[in-house]
Amino acid sequence: MNFTKKTMLLITAVIACILIVINSLVFVLYRDWSARSEQRLLQAQLNEVKQRITNVTFLPSLLHPGRGLKIFQPDLDSLESSLHKGQRLQLIDKHGDTLAKIDRGMSGEAVLKAEQKVSLPAYGTVTLEIAEDRGAYGASVRQVGTFLFLGTLLGIVLTGFSSYIIAKRTIAPVRQIAERVRGMDEGLLTERLELPKQRDEIYVLADTFNQLLERIHAGVERQKQFISDASHELKTPLSIIEGHAKLLIRWGKEKPEVLEESLGYILAETARIQLLSQQLLMEAELEERPVSVGQEWTDLAELLQQIVDQGGSLYPEVELAYDRSEGSYLVGVSPVFLQQVLQNIVINALKYTPEGGRVHITAFSGLGEIAVRVTDTGIGIPFEDQPRIFERFYRVDPSRNRSSGGTGLGLAIVKKIMDRIGGIISLESTPGLGTSVNMTFPKVIANPSI
Repeated sequence: MNFTKKTMLLITAVIACILIVINSLVFVLYRDWSARSEQRLLQAQLNEVKQRITNVTFLPSLLHPGRGLKIFQPDLDSLESSLHKGQRLQLIDKHGDTLAKIDRGMSGEAVLKAEQKVSLPAYGTVTLEIAEDRGAYGASVRQVGTFLFLGTLLGIVLTGFSSYIIAKRTIAPVRQIAERVRGMDEGLLTERLELPKQRDEIYVLADTFNQLLERIHAGVERQKQFISDASHELKTPLSIIEGHAKLLIRWGKEKPEVLEESLGYILAETARIQLLSQQLLMEAELEERPVSVGQEWTDLAELLQQIVDQGGSLYPEVELAYDRSEGSYLVGVSPVFLQQVLQNIVINALKYTPEGGRVHITAFSGLGEIAVRVTDTGIGIPFEDQPRIFERFYRVDPSRNRSSGGTGLGLAIVKKIMDRIGGIISLESTPGLGTSVNMTFPKVIANPSI
């Protein structure tokens, strides 16, 4: 069942329920009102009969058997013209016996009754009662009920027909959008849907779809750029390995110095490829799944101390200082990701600080966050390159980066990890004076062992 039919059935069902409830309520209210009105008319009619009956002289028409000669049954035939069809008039004595009655075709049980006490000569105080069956006033109630029933059926039919047309016209723009999407070239993601003039729900749908196309197009372009950059990064070391391999084939057996030099280049480029492969895998892993937060716990201060000890042994010519405040340094992130962040920043600071320079690391445990600042007296980063420093495969100086063994992925991975864990990283640098990197990590308030 398509959307149009579902919408039609839903609207029809809702309107049908509303019509049934409203018309049923109208019928009940009309029936009660009609009964009250008929009761008032019956009471007025009884008053008129009472007025006439007190002015009538009753003649003895029939001797009541067994009660003597002085008691006679009154004659009500003169009042028959005051009754309507389906009504009955009777006189009832104090014992509940019927003294006299007239009936104008009343059938079935009395539905409405009206009675009054009246004093008659020779009979004393008696009860004058007028009764009416359902037929006297039920015809109008039945007629109204029939009209309401037919009106409900007609309303349901018209609602179904009109809701089908409305649903079909409402869904038509969506179908047009679907047709345009089907007609788009699969390989051309630059096409966009034409937005309607009215800023209604269809406009929002088309605009949202265009935004989705923008994100898909941007993702595809990033993927293409990533593949292109990765291919380029792999092409250079492979070319070097190939060149030195050919050199070895030609001169390796005859010249030991060529053999030693070429093997050194091959090992260096092989190490570069391994590093690049590891970073590409981590980059892909960060794209595929988010960094889990709150499942593993790491003491950032201890991890930072390990990285400082390692950096000091790798770059003894650079002064390395590490200060931290008192407090908890627990972070709900895997140590693998934290080490990737801190090691990249600290090693980069040591790598690009000349001999005799200084790298100062400070850590501060605050309320809800941990701040780490890495400051060096290195060569700095040009101002025009600073906005792009966290881009993938971006190098300030490609030749310098290659000589230092970088791949251009380290800072991009750092930025992505910080974004995933809810951290913040920023950079301040002055060419020739040095660079400061500020990092903020979300802090674990509760004890993870609880």
